[in-house]
Amino acid sequence: MGRRIGEWHAPSVTSRCLSGLINENLNVGLRSYCAVDMTIDLEKIGELLGGAKVLVWIPMRLGVDSLNDVYIGPIKALLGTVTLTSLTVRGRPNSALYFVGFENNDLLYLDPHYPRPAPRENVSCADLGRVAFYSIDPCLVAGFVISDADILAKWTEEIVQIKTAYGDQLFSIKAPASEMEHATVVEIDSDMVEIDFEPI
Repeated sequence: MGRRIGEWHAPSVTSRCLSGLINENLNVGLRSYCAVDMTIDLEKIGELLGGAKVLVWIPMRLGVDSLNDVYIGPIKALLGTVTLTSLTVRGRPNSALYFVGFENNDLLYLDPHYPRPAPRENVSCADLGRVAFYSIDPCLVAGFVISDADILAKWTEEIVQIKTAYGDQLFSIKAPASEMEHATVVEIDSDMVEIDFEPI
């Protein structure tokens, strides 16, 4: 990827690197899929699922310098999915946070810079950090673990519901190949196109 050890990586680069490393090691019982340009290929995920769990990464850029308010609703919906592992922000160097939920207009997170023993029971809000939506960096990666076909079906249902409610704000879903085969291709005769130019 043309990066040196210790160099800061954007979330999209990090997720692509990790995805590539996972898929090169076929003996770990895990496969990885990284969405490209915020587009999810469900058929590709289904192909990877055969005999192994699939770690799905969706890198997103949801603003320029700060998170745009229009994304708060879709992010809350995403955090409510049963298959979400974490919503990770890694926009600024040394500021990675793992968002695992929300309360009102605050995101609840775990800080990977301060590891702790895994909890034996459910984690309460008191165990988590808290940060306002508007103060986070807009570069995010959503991570999901798809363990079997039933979970894939449930996850697909959830993300389709989010897309139906919010459109393509967080991601788009690639049409199945079967639908693409029946797509109508419109050919334009260049001789029939007339363009008028107005002088400046």
